[in-house]
Amino acid sequence: MKASVVIVTFKRPGKAVELTKAIRKVHKDIEIIIVDQENSSGISKSEQEKAQIQYFNLPLANISTARNKGWQNASNDIVIFLDDDVEITPKTIAAHIAVYDQADIVGVAGRVINDEDNLSENTGVLTGKTNILASSFLQQFWSTKKQYVDYVYGCNMSFRKSALQKVKGFDPFFNRIFDDVDIGRRIKKFGKILFEPKALLYHHKAKSGGTRTSMKDKMSMIYKNYGYFIAKHVLFPFSLITLLLRTRTALYEAPFAVKDLVKGYVSYIYLHTSVQVTFLSFAIIVILRLWKVAEFFSFNFDEEYQASLAWEQVKNFHPIWIGVSASNIGYYLGPGFTYLNAFLFKLSNGDPVSLAWFSALFGLITTISVYYITRELFNSKAALIAMTIYGGSAFLNFFDRRFWNPTPIPFITLWLVYSLIKGQSNHRWYILTALLVGASLNAHLALILLFPLVCISILFNAKKIQFPVWIGMGISYFFLTLPLLIFDFVHNFDNLRAPLLFIINRGSGEGTLSLSSITSHAAVFFQTLGRIWFMGFHTNIQDEQCLGAHCLITPAKPLLILVSVLLLGYYFWRNLRNSNSAHIYILSGMLLYALGFMFYSGYSAEYYLLGFFILFAVSAGWILSKIKPFVVLLLLSLFLIFNSYTVFASNQEQYGLVTRKHLIQKIMTEVGDSPYSLETYGNDPRKYHPYGGWRFLFKIYGKTPTQSFADEFFGWIYQDEITNKPPILRVVISDTIPYKSNFSPLKTFHEGTYYGYIFKI
Repeated sequence: MKASVVIVTFKRPGKAVELTKAIRKVHKDIEIIIVDQENSSGISKSEQEKAQIQYFNLPLANISTARNKGWQNASNDIVIFLDDDVEITPKTIAAHIAVYDQADIVGVAGRVINDEDNLSENTGVLTGKTNILASSFLQQFWSTKKQYVDYVYGCNMSFRKSALQKVKGFDPFFNRIFDDVDIGRRIKKFGKILFEPKALLYHHKAKSGGTRTSMKDKMSMIYKNYGYFIAKHVLFPFSLITLLLRTRTALYEAPFAVKDLVKGYVSYIYLHTSVQVTFLSFAIIVILRLWKVAEFFSFNFDEEYQASLAWEQVKNFHPIWIGVSASNIGYYLGPGFTYLNAFLFKLSNGDPVSLAWFSALFGLITTISVYYITRELFNSKAALIAMTIYGGSAFLNFFDRRFWNPTPIPFITLWLVYSLIKGQSNHRWYILTALLVGASLNAHLALILLFPLVCISILFNAKKIQFPVWIGMGISYFFLTLPLLIFDFVHNFDNLRAPLLFIINRGSGEGTLSLSSITSHAAVFFQTLGRIWFMGFHTNIQDEQCLGAHCLITPAKPLLILVSVLLLGYYFWRNLRNSNSAHIYILSGMLLYALGFMFYSGYSAEYYLLGFFILFAVSAGWILSKIKPFVVLLLLSLFLIFNSYTVFASNQEQYGLVTRKHLIQKIMTEVGDSPYSLETYGNDPRKYHPYGGWRFLFKIYGKTPTQSFADEFFGWIYQDEITNKPPILRVVISDTIPYKSNFSPLKTFHEGTYYGYIFKI
């Protein structure tokens, strides 16, 4: 394998020629390219021929532009970049070249000993590392430890020319400083960068010449380039955290450079229209997701069940082995979600508003995850589209506003599939896979549809997974599932056998799998494919999700169903035989969710498809990224406009938490300290299930009733709160319709869609 050497200099061609001579002593025929900048004299033609070099002299100094000029004119597969003031060893260049025998290597960072370096006795240290926020950089390039790194040292680095072509070379914005860190972050997407200690050189840093400036100008440039780097490489809004951290540093060491840091950050946004569109789209999504958080929050039977379990932990913390039951099949989930609920209640003293805000913010985190993962797998354009679809959809927005066990399904699905994709090349990702599998058993059973994909992926790579990774996987999984395992051990493994018994016993009855049930589920599936794009105006969460006694689902537009079907068909057609692991896993995940939904013999709830739709958003982002930007911008704008109006015009507030709270406070003003019973009524004849949530809310916003309709369902949870003390008042809540009674109430109330009454017993 052959290499070309690029030496960038600034008005110091003599030093570059000296380095050329040193290289020629070891590698007589190697191609050497010298790129000078703003040099009025330069190197004569005869000197170039004598030194056997290519020489270029750029009119304006810019180290990134100079390096681009060098590699673009290189004729070999490997391009080695050296500064002009370095001293190589006989092994330096050969060590660079030798590493590229490994097919997965795209770059090499060589060892560098600067004149001012004070080497410690232990030189086997980490180097070339940065964190996800890019807030710290480990630059111990004098290390003797061979290792994979995140970035390189500009005076001694090399890359495959093909990789440089893929990333379009060095970014000219970095005219000095951060150019090497930037290229490392970008080129790593196509392979690994290895730090090779044998590729040693000594960096003498010439005392004169070069691009030296005053210390003030240097600090200004460092912070300006750093700000640009942050905006470019750290995912928004997390980049704002890094910006704040570096602002604090700048205030300490160079206060005058704070404006340069911010200027660099803003410059990246200003220079990239796609980034501006991404910021605008995300800002709209934030507004939609945080619009009337507490007012829209729905607190129903399922939420009260979970809340009652959690409140017991707040009152008297004790280890619990199981959480809520799953899908009426006799299986109990792990207690993780209950502990989360209890933690939020501890912070808010039981006020469900903490659940409302957690759900909304968690939905935003999931939206950011869609952008990040799609960008990592494909490109920024696909990421923008996928983020806008997931974050902007009123259908998904409404689901993400609820705090219940299905809430984490999209987030876990996305990261589980991503961990499997990354696990193909780096098996340590399987530790995250194991953690998410454990989390799935604490969240919702719909996630087990992905378990076959997990098993196949791990079994396929089982022989390659190292023992420490297996240990990490085991610890991660058992950490989250240990309570369930203890429960099963004590209860003769009844919980573990419950899903199997459910399947075996489905031979007859209402839940029998049949052609009719498959057809019914297919109809819901296709309806949901259209509803993800648009539901309708003046609608609400209660009706759209059939909560309590309310159920008025807006039918999907046939054209929108067709759009989703065409997108899915195209994605399947393009990737059914695709060797790209990302598409294979996304495709497999969607298939498992779709087939699981079709062939499930129980109730066909739309939320069972939440995992499907987050993968659908990613796949749609990839497909739509291939059409013209103007068309994409137009489609996304229309999508956001219609869905924004759906959210802003929603009448969910009449059912929401704030409305219920106001009604309770009005009632409790009249009830005072008197013992009372609580009853709930409406159009649905069932006793409490359609009107759940009220007892817990009365307890938090007012006073605990001595008796309630909820006691029949949840009394086993709060046995210490049930008393034999006879109530003297009877509080009645009626949903949607006025309550009819032969007795006259002491007081009548009305808030939103709810009616409240106080009767004397």
